Amino acid sequence: MTADRFIPGPDEEQSSLAVQITVIVFWGMFCVGLLGAFLLLRNLEQDISQRQVAAADHIAQELGSLLASNSHASRASIEALITHEIIGLNAQGLVVQLDNERVVLGDTSAGLDTQARSIRMHETGKPQGSGSAQLTVYLPNVEQTVATRRKEILVSLGGVLLIFGLMLQRLLHQFITRPFERMTLAAKAFTAGDSTQRFDEQRRDEFSFLARFINRALDHAMQQQLELRSALDRAQASETALFAEKERAEVTLHSIGDAVITTDARGCIEYLNPMAERLTGWDPAGVRGQPLQTRLQLLDEASRSPLENPVLRCLHDGLVVGNTEHVVLVRDNGEEVDISHSAAPIHDRHGQIVGAVLVFHDVGHARRLTRELTREAVTVQVDRPAPATTVSHAVYPVEGHRKTDLLQVLLERLDTGSVLVFTRTKHRARRLATQLAAAGHATAALQGNLSQGQRQRAITAFRDGSARIMVATDIAARGIDVSTVSHVINYDIPDTVDAYVHRSGRTGRAERTGDAFTFAAREDAATVQAIERALGAPLARKHVEGFDYAAPPRAPHPSQHPAGHHHAPGARRGAPPPRRAAGPRTPSRRRNAWG
Repeated sequence: MTADRFIPGPDEEQSSLAVQITVIVFWGMFCVGLLGAFLLLRNLEQDISQRQVAAADHIAQELGSLLASNSHASRASIEALITHEIIGLNAQGLVVQLDNERVVLGDTSAGLDTQARSIRMHETGKPQGSGSAQLTVYLPNVEQTVATRRKEILVSLGGVLLIFGLMLQRLLHQFITRPFERMTLAAKAFTAGDSTQRFDEQRRDEFSFLARFINRALDHAMQQQLELRSALDRAQASETALFAEKERAEVTLHSIGDAVITTDARGCIEYLNPMAERLTGWDPAGVRGQPLQTRLQLLDEASRSPLENPVLRCLHDGLVVGNTEHVVLVRDNGEEVDISHSAAPIHDRHGQIVGAVLVFHDVGHARRLTRELTREAVTVQVDRPAPATTVSHAVYPVEGHRKTDLLQVLLERLDTGSVLVFTRTKHRARRLATQLAAAGHATAALQGNLSQGQRQRAITAFRDGSARIMVATDIAARGIDVSTVSHVINYDIPDTVDAYVHRSGRTGRAERTGDAFTFAAREDAATVQAIERALGAPLARKHVEGFDYAAPPRAPHPSQHPAGHHHAPGARRGAPPPRRAAGPRTPSRRRNAWG
C-alpha cells in the first residue's frame, strides 16, 4: 500500500464533506420553505376574494359620495372626477349606469372578475333615494392573481435558498471540511508508513485540541512500539541463546556414559539420553509423558522386593536420593541390569521444584568382579569415617508424635552452646524451626527451598550466635563449619551409618567435647543397631525424668493436613503406627526402649 492511494481524486473532491452537509441542509431548508409556502398560500385565494369585495364596497361608497356632491356635473366632468379619484383603488375598470347615461372607464374585458353595486345619490334638501346609479367594478382575476403570487413566492424562496446554500457551503468548507481533509490526509500518510506524520495543532478551535490528543496518543504508541520491538529482539536473542544452550546440553547428555532421565514436577518422563534408551530398552517417543513410576521397575538384589521409586521420593522430599548397592533394573523384556542410581530435584529461579533428573549406570561388571573376589571369603576392612572420640553418643527412645515436645524439654534443661538439629525433609525442617521460634528459641532453618542469600543469612546468624539453634537437612547443611556446636540432635534418625557419622562430626571439634543425641522410634531399631556396630559399642539409652512419653497425639488443626493424610512428626512415610502395650503403664526407664 502506497501513499498515492490515499490522495483524493476529482470525484472524491466533488463529494467532499462540505458538499454533503450543504446538500443535506439545502434540502432540509427547501422542505421547510415548501411547508411555509403551503401555509402562506393555503388561504391566499380567500384573502384575495375578500380584499376584492372590500375594494368594490369602498369604490361604491366613494363614487356615491362624489356623485352626490356633483349631481349637476356634465359627463366629461364625471369621468374626469372618477378617473382622478377612483383609479388608484386597484380596480381594472368601472362601468357606471346613470339614469340616461353609461360611463365606462378602464379595462372591462371578459376575463376579469366583476363586483356589482347599487349607488344611491341624494342632494341636500331632497329626500334620500331620489336618484340612483348602477356600478360594476372590474377587478383582477382571482385565480390568475393566486398563480402569480405563488410564482413570486417560490422564485423568492428558491433565490434565498440558493444564496444561503452557497454561503453555507463556503463556511463549512472553510471551518470544517478543510481541517477534516488535512487530518484525513495525515492519518492516511501515517497508516501508509510515515511514522513522522502528525496533525496540525496551530488552530484555535476544537480541531486543535483533537489534534494534540491524537498526536500524544501517536507518540505514546510509537514509544510502546519501540519498547515492544526492543523486548522482542531481547526475547529472540534469549531464545537463540537458550536453543544453543539446549543443543550443547543435549550433546553433552548424548556423549556421557551415564543414563539420564528427566521428568516434570509430576514425575512424568520428558527426556532420555541414548544410554538410558539402551539400558531401559524404551522408545523415547513411546514413553515421553508417561509416569516414570509405571515404567521404571527396581528390585532389591537380595530380597527381590520392589524398591521405592527414587524420583518420587526426590520430588516429595526435595532432597538428593541415591543408592549404589543391591539395585536391579528390570527391563520390559524381563532382562535384569545391575545399576546404581541417584535422583536430584530441579529448581527454578524461585526455588520451586519443577522436575527431577535420574542418573544411573550399569554396575553389573563391577558386581560380578566383586562376587568373584569375595568367593574365597576373605575379610576386608573397608575404610569408613570414624566418629570423633570427643563426642558422646546417646539415644532417646521416643515415638514420633512426642519428638517435638521432648526436643523443647531438652533445650530448656540442658546447658548448651550452639545446637544443630537434623531432620529428614525440608518441610519438616521449616515446620520444626517455626515451632521452636514460637516457643521462644532463637532458631534458624536451612533447607533446600532457600535462595543463596537466605541460606547465607541463616548460616551467618548461626555462626555469630544470634540464632542458637539451627534446624537443617543433610543436603542443606553441607558446608556448615561452626566450631561452637555443642550438641547435634538427630530429630529424624539418618538413613545410613555414614550420614550418622557425618552429622555427629559437626560437634566435638577443635579439641572440644560434644554430644550427639538421636531420637528413635520402634521402627528405627535396625538403623540404631547398624550404628552401634559401626561404633563398636552400644549407644546409651537416655530418658528425661518427668516427661510423659505415653501422652496421646494431639489432634491436628483441620487446616494443617488433608483428610486421610496425617503423619506424626518424624514418622517415616508408610511406617506402621506405633504399637501401644495393652493396659495402663506407669512411666519407667524401659518405656519405648527396644532392642
